[in-house]
Amino acid sequence: MREQGLVWQRRALDAEKRLAEESSARKVEEDRRRRAEEHIRELRKHIDSQERELKASNTTKAELDKALAHAQAERRNLTALLETKTTELKEAQTYMSKVDDVADSEVLQLAKNINATIFQIAAKVADECHSAIGAQASRLLRDQAAARLEKAVHLGSDLPRILANADHTHDNVLIQTALQALLARFLSDLASAWPTHVDERISLLQSTYAEMCKREPQSVFGKWRTITLTYMRTVVPEQSKAEVSAARWLSKQVANVLLASGCGQSTEETYEFVKQNYMKGLTSLAAQAIEFGYTTGGRIVSADIGVVAVPANEEFQSERMEDEWADPKHPESVPQGARVFCTTRLGLVRIERKRGKGQADAANTSQELFLLKPSVVMEDTVKDILADMGYGQ
Repeated sequence: MREQGLVWQRRALDAEKRLAEESSARKVEEDRRRRAEEHIRELRKHIDSQERELKASNTTKAELDKALAHAQAERRNLTALLETKTTELKEAQTYMSKVDDVADSEVLQLAKNINATIFQIAAKVADECHSAIGAQASRLLRDQAAARLEKAVHLGSDLPRILANADHTHDNVLIQTALQALLARFLSDLASAWPTHVDERISLLQSTYAEMCKREPQSVFGKWRTITLTYMRTVVPEQSKAEVSAARWLSKQVANVLLASGCGQSTEETYEFVKQNYMKGLTSLAAQAIEFGYTTGGRIVSADIGVVAVPANEEFQSERMEDEWADPKHPESVPQGARVFCTTRLGLVRIERKRGKGQADAANTSQELFLLKPSVVMEDTVKDILADMGYGQ
């Protein structure tokens, strides 16, 4: 019994020990579980915090992305606006610029070349046809040619009448003078920047330009002229047609000069003779004049530059013209009130307009500068030549 009691006692002790161990193990497990749960709660708190931060970050990123997109759009708009304004400024600078594409010296040389060609053609025709002077004795033919010449060309009535009545057998000086006057007078119109002889519609543009010149700055109407005349060439007849048309007209008038001077048997034969022998030179001269007009009208902004011929019977002005027959030692010896008979060499004038002072709408003022004075033959000179020829005796 005693042994059995000891066994039971040991068993009880073992059971208590196991219970104590199990209780201790449960406490350790509970502590571990509590720590784990606490850790999980902390992790969840951290995760929640991170999620909130991530959400806040995403919101901030979205806002930043939106702000960036808006800034980029504004930058693109500003860049486009800057490019547009830069282009407009360049265009305005181009439009308002008074820089010319050709120098005055080049234009002057063109005018001198035209004058040289006028002289060469007139001298050639007069010299080559002088031997035929007097071949026709028809008074009617000479008078009819003089009448056609007076009607067709603004030379006045004296020159055609003198040609038809003077004896040119021994001296062709008046014939050459008449030819130079004819060519110079016609080319002063043909070389205009506004070739109204080519197309009637150009007259409207010329009138519009004249009104602009009264009020607008030189740079504005000058640039308008150059642009208008440049593009006008695409709608007017071809230049070659204008050259040929002008040369044909000149051929008829040259024939009239010869007929009025007593050279030629008939109007048709004389015209054909001039066409066959001088048409090429007259076409070249017409081309020079037309190109001159295009150059001065379409390439010069700072001023209006053009050739000028002095009308017959105008009073001589030394500051605007020069006497071709003047004594080289005394070039200013033309008497007061002396009259011009005709122009033999074209002049070149530069006209620059400036804004009027005072009121805002004050008219522009013009400033003229003769780059080349036109050469004229005086009435007194022609009288001396006619006296030497025995005219009227």
